[in-house]
Amino acid sequence: MSLASVIRKNDLQSVKEFFIGENPFTKTELNQFFLLACKHSSLPIVEFLLNKNVDIKTRDPYQNNCLHIACKFRCDPSVVDFLITNGAEVNCTNV
Repeated sequence: MSLASVIRKNDLQSVKEFFIGENPFTKTELNQFFLLACKHSSLPIVEFLLNKNVDIKTRDPYQNNCLHIACKFRCDPSVVDFLITNGAEVNCTNV
């Protein structure tokens, strides 16, 4: 099972298992997993990945940031609040 699939299932315990020992992911991969967690409205996974030093200001290929993605997919308001509190850009634009 891939990290992306356990994020989609909102399975925090399985996500944590991917990080036992040394981090096997590149910074770019971690940032993409973070955006995926925002899409799937998983606050515990968003928090966990943010603690793994993802870049909260990361963007997808269309210049969407974590807030764009969270709002587009109607995530839980607690995720939006958490992202804003932790430095997500609220006034950025996408294409």
